[in-house]
Amino acid sequence: MKAPPDRYRKQPLSMRRRSARSTEKLLVVSLTFALVSCGTPSPDDVAIGDDSDSFDDDGTEIQPNEPLLGSMFDDDDSTSSDDDTGSDDDDSANGPSYTVSSEAGWRQVSCSRTHTCAVKDDNHVVCWGDNAFGQAISPWGEHLTVSTGYYHTCSVEIDGDLACWGSNDSQQLLAPEGTMVSVHAGNLSTCAIDDDGIGHCWGCGEPTCNDCCDLPSQEFSDVCTGLEQACAVLSDGTLTCYGCSCVETYGQCSSPTGSQFRAITCAWAHTCALEDDGSVVCWGDNSDGQAEPQEGPYVAITAGASCTCGLRAKGAVECWGVPAYDSGQCSPPSFEFVQVSAGHGHMCGIRVDGHVVCWGHNANHQLESP
Repeated sequence: MKAPPDRYRKQPLSMRRRSARSTEKLLVVSLTFALVSCGTPSPDDVAIGDDSDSFDDDGTEIQPNEPLLGSMFDDDDSTSSDDDTGSDDDDSANGPSYTVSSEAGWRQVSCSRTHTCAVKDDNHVVCWGDNAFGQAISPWGEHLTVSTGYYHTCSVEIDGDLACWGSNDSQQLLAPEGTMVSVHAGNLSTCAIDDDGIGHCWGCGEPTCNDCCDLPSQEFSDVCTGLEQACAVLSDGTLTCYGCSCVETYGQCSSPTGSQFRAITCAWAHTCALEDDGSVVCWGDNSDGQAEPQEGPYVAITAGASCTCGLRAKGAVECWGVPAYDSGQCSPPSFEFVQVSAGHGHMCGIRVDGHVVCWGHNANHQLESP
C-alpha cells in the first residue's frame, strides 16, 4: 500500500502511532477478539473533514462546523462498488434487503451511525459510507481490528499501536501510549485494553461528566463505551460501569451481579453482556425492546441504537427490538456468519465465505461494501 501524503504526516495529533512490543502475541489475541458492537448514536457538535453532504438517519443534512484532523491515510477517502444485493431497490434510503461485497477475504467488520469499516485477511482496513468528518477514510498500514465510533474510527495496528481518525471534538483521537490488544470507539469516547489487561478510556464527552475515563488500574477482559458511559468485564468475570454521574437516565450503567460474564456491548442508552453459558443480559433503555434478549446460547452479541443481535454457534444471527424508525436493521438475512456488528440504523456481518453482508439504512452508502 502506498505511503500517506505529506499533508497527513504533518498532523500527528489525529492519528497516534505508538511504540510496539510483540507482534506474535497480538496476532494470537486478535483471533479471539470479543465481537461487540461499535455503533452508538448521538453528538450534535462534531468536527468535519470536508464539505461533502452527510445525512442523518431521518434524511436531515448534517451541517459541518470544524476542520478534520487526519493523517496516515490512502489518497482515496472511501471505497464503494456495484455490490450484489438482496433486492433491486438500491436507491432507497432504507437500502436493499441486503448487500454482499464483491470481494471475499474479510475477517472483521464494524458499524457505527452512518459509516462502516472492515479488516481484510491481509490486515488492511477499508471504510465506506459517511465521510463528512474524515471517519471513513481508509488508513494505510496493517491492522488487527477496527472499531467505528459515532464520528470517529480507531484501530489496533499489527504492532499494537493505536490509530484513530475523524472527529476529535472530545479528544477521542488522543490515544494513550502502550501496546493494545483491543479497542472500542463509542459516542464521544474511546476505550482500549493493553497487553497487560489494563483498560484505558479517553474522550468521554462533556468536561464536567468525564468520569468514564477514570478507570481503575485493574485487569479487564472486555470493555465498551456508549453515550458517555463505559462498561467492562473484569478478569474475574464480573461487570462494572463508569461515567454514570451524568447519563444514568435509562439505567444503562446499572450492571447486573451474580453471574460470570465473558463479553459486553454498549449502545447509546442500553448495554448487554454475554454470560459464560451463552445467555444474554441487557439493561438500560428498552423503549424499542432492545433490552429484552432472546433465549441463548449465543457466542457473540452486538448492540445498536434500538436493536440488539446475537450470533449462534452455527452462524445464525438473531435480533431483538422493533425500532420506531425501522429500516430493516433488525431483520438479518439467512446466512451463516462468523461475526456481526450493529450500527445505529444498519448492520453488517462477515459471512462464512469471507464476504461482507450489510442490511438496513443506506442513505449514506454505509451498506455498499467493496
